Amino acid sequence: MKKLLIWGTGMRAKRLCHYLNYDEVEIIGFTDNSENEERTQWNGYPYFSKEKALACAYDYVVIASAFYDEIAAELISEGIETSKIIQAYNVQFMVPNTLYFFHKIEYDEEKYKIFTDINLFSCERCC
Repeated sequence: MKKLLIWGTGMRAKRLCHYLNYDEVEIIGFTDNSENEERTQWNGYPYFSKEKALACAYDYVVIASAFYDEIAAELISEGIETSKIIQAYNVQFMVPNTLYFFHKIEYDEEKYKIFTDINLFSCERCC
């Protein structure tokens, strides 16, 4: 069972939850860059400040935010290995069961087993 920390607390994060393979993953909680010290839950899951979140034990940080590049750079500067970062901010629903990744993705089948019933589509440059 892979433990996930989801970075993002908006609609993309909510939609992302529908595409997770819960036979393979456990969500340990959600975080973002907000300064809301009083929040303890998000959508029924634990919510952590980013400092507490990064101190948790997790296998992957799944970024479900439009600010992927900035968040990934922040995580890397905090010493998080790129192999532990999954980009999933472009959760699209135009085609059923398809997640679109508009940045180059790595084709690590083990890493992407966290998703269920999807087809991965990637293009580095879309018009």
